[in-house]
This record gives sequence, structure tokens and C-alpha cells, in this order.
Amino acid sequence: METGFTYLGIEIVPLLYIVLLVTAGAIIIDGISKFANKLVDALAKKQAVSNEEINTKIELIIQRMQVIENKVDKINTILEKVSE
Repeated sequence: METGFTYLGIEIVPLLYIVLLVTAGAIIIDGISKFANKLVDALAKKQAVSNEEINTKIELIIQRMQVIENKVDKINTILEKVSE
């Protein structure tokens, strides 16, 4: 007897929770990225125009990308565990 909560043997409700978590994670990562961009811009404006400014901005961008990559890796790990 079908209840409407399974489709091809897959539970729909847990799948919807996973989709919700991934969506929330993407929104959070986007917010962090926007905040980091504003922070980088604010820090770059306060410094004098020089090679140090460029190097600092590059280092901040690299750090921001590492944070984003770590969050994406965590989401991928969660999705792999759930899909098993």
C-alpha cells in the first residue's frame, strides 16, 4: 500500500530535508562570500596603494576561497553519507 511518501523505493521526506540543508548551506556560503568581499574591499581602501595592498588582497581572497572550499567539501561529504 503506497502512502505517497515513497517513490521508487526512496523516502521523499528525508530527501526534502537534505535538499533544504544543501540550499541553506548554499545561502550561508553566499552570505559569507559577500561579507568577505566587503571586508576585502574595506581593508583594501584603508591601505595605501602599493604592492603590499595587492598582496594583502590576494591573501584575503585565497583565504576566503579556502573557507568556501571547506564548506563545499563538508556539504559534499554530508551528501555522500546520506546517499549511501
